[in-house]
Amino acid sequence: MAASTVPRYGIAKNDDATGRNTTMGWSNPAYAATLNLKPNAYDTNVVVAQLTGACTVNLDTSRAFAGDEISLLFSADASIRVVTLGTGTSNAGTISVAASKKASVRLKFDGVTWVEQCRTVTA
Repeated sequence: MAASTVPRYGIAKNDDATGRNTTMGWSNPAYAATLNLKPNAYDTNVVVAQLTGACTVNLDTSRAFAGDEISLLFSADASIRVVTLGTGTSNAGTISVAASKKASVRLKFDGVTWVEQCRTVTA
């Protein structure tokens, strides 16, 4: 299935606007130097296991609909860890997660790519 430039709930008159077609997703992948995520829900939350090294997160666009959102949550071990948002994203650069702290980033699918909306890094 190709990425969709229309939202899950449609845009035509009398399309479902009740939220019945919206779905939620959650995952908790183990740390890996490269994470290839395939979000396929209207709102996806990904809590990555504690970072023990640098991490690149690639987001698949083939199953996303315009308006879909994803939240990525990270925590670092006792060292500063760098997260790179890679393939499938349009973002503001790397995220440095301070030692023993947390970070989050939220992205929205615009029909072509996952666009960063905001990020938070605890200090």
